[in-house]
Amino acid sequence: MAEHNRRRAFADVVTADAWHDGFQGCKKVALHVDVVFGLARVGSRPDETVRFRLALRQAEVVVVMNELEPVRVDRASVERGEAPAVEVRLEDKRAARRSAGGKMKLSGDVGNKGAKAAGAIELQRNLMVSQDRQARISRRSGSMIVTQGQTVDGDYRWIVRAATKDLELDGHPWDARSAPRLELIDMRKNRNKGLTPSVRVEVRCLREDLVISDIEWKDATGWAKLSRSFQHRNRLAAAEAVIRTRLFEAGLMHGPLDDRYARMTLAEVIFSDE
Repeated sequence: MAEHNRRRAFADVVTADAWHDGFQGCKKVALHVDVVFGLARVGSRPDETVRFRLALRQAEVVVVMNELEPVRVDRASVERGEAPAVEVRLEDKRAARRSAGGKMKLSGDVGNKGAKAAGAIELQRNLMVSQDRQARISRRSGSMIVTQGQTVDGDYRWIVRAATKDLELDGHPWDARSAPRLELIDMRKNRNKGLTPSVRVEVRCLREDLVISDIEWKDATGWAKLSRSFQHRNRLAAAEAVIRTRLFEAGLMHGPLDDRYARMTLAEVIFSDE
């Protein structure tokens, strides 16, 4: 039941799967991790008083290594990704203005045949030119950006975030079949006997990464009263209570949900040889 809850708590928001070819007779195997993000419609259970939509702005996929397990990561095999193609264009903006004042020059000349005066007035205006240089940066990317790193515990992780602030995570951040995350090294002396090493994959996020929208009260009368008030926080609190209950039931909750930096695990999979 616990494993079922872990997979179904927020299956529409994120699902995770992981596999490798098997350690039997092999020292090193490639670890494939498949993650899918989407939009969940929460509130279908009879005991839930509200319904709402739930999505993610950012999440991290972590390969959790147990020090007691006879398995290690080949560092050279870690999928670190390529730096996105960035184009920087420098644009010059010039603005010209003329000064209000001027410079006047008067010259005189006297000839042999009498007084001959010649006057020349030269008006020189100063031209002020200002120049501003601005850099425009453009980057080619899909709807999701993946950044590789490590957690404070030294586990390898891939942070997945939406390309822009107005988007949520949707779809696959990478091709699980053609782009394994890393390779695992079997540290057992005899790889043909005993239990194979176990590795866990988790999808984590912070409270502030949750996007809760379209909150509705199931009780039409209660919703009508609440919608006429300014107590939007009450609706949000009700939605958070549903999330908290589901996370606790699945054993995935870490920290209070009202803390914007509270960490939570939305999906977890412990895989075996295939």
